[in-house]
Amino acid sequence: MKSLLLTSLLFFSLILGLKAQETAEDTLVSGYCVRADFVSRYVWRGLQFGGMSVQPVLEYGNGNFFVGSFGSVSFTGTQTMQEADLYAGYVIKDLFTLTVSDYFFPLDYQNNNYFDYNKDSTKHTFEGALQFNGTNKFPISLKVATFFYGNDFRNADGKIAYSTYAELQFNKKIRNAEMSVFAGVAINKSDGPVGYYGNKESFALVNSGLKIQQRINITEKFSLPIYSILTVNPTAENIWLVFGILLSK
Repeated sequence: MKSLLLTSLLFFSLILGLKAQETAEDTLVSGYCVRADFVSRYVWRGLQFGGMSVQPVLEYGNGNFFVGSFGSVSFTGTQTMQEADLYAGYVIKDLFTLTVSDYFFPLDYQNNNYFDYNKDSTKHTFEGALQFNGTNKFPISLKVATFFYGNDFRNADGKIAYSTYAELQFNKKIRNAEMSVFAGVAINKSDGPVGYYGNKESFALVNSGLKIQQRINITEKFSLPIYSILTVNPTAENIWLVFGILLSK
């Protein structure tokens, strides 16, 4: 009954309306939005979650509230990761965004126990995030996000580690392109050998890089948004160059 109630509330919020996630926090627009990213590799916060992937998003906004769902399916490589997330949040005076996300990674042709929300057995991971969105005169954003329930790493006492990630991002428009420079750190870890973000220390740079996005003209009336992201994880000594195409309505 508890799991059914929680799921019903999440989907009831989706029906009533709200909007966006990390994928589209820059502009708050009332109404539905359907989009999909086609990426050469799925890299998130300095972690690789899959190879070539399609990542659909369904969102609905109403005023300062938003709700939506993010998914990802990898169809190349050895990591055929799947993801189906729900999220909801609120924008405060265009300056701050509060978001609660429910991350879930289902497997094909299996009973994934989606409605299991028991704190010790659930495969859901709930995260709360606060972001300062920056302004036109101060184009720097800062996000802090913490897992607070579910499938986070565990400490020796069995309690979750409250894995926390913080990211600073500088945004600038250059001619017909948009540039973002970012740096993200894991600021705590579990009692185990590494934290959720692969960090061995309680403060580690795990995600840094550069993103360039622009539009290429296909016809006189249609242009296609494309982007490339160079991501470096100094802690894991990894580097990725990701190409993406965005389709949206």
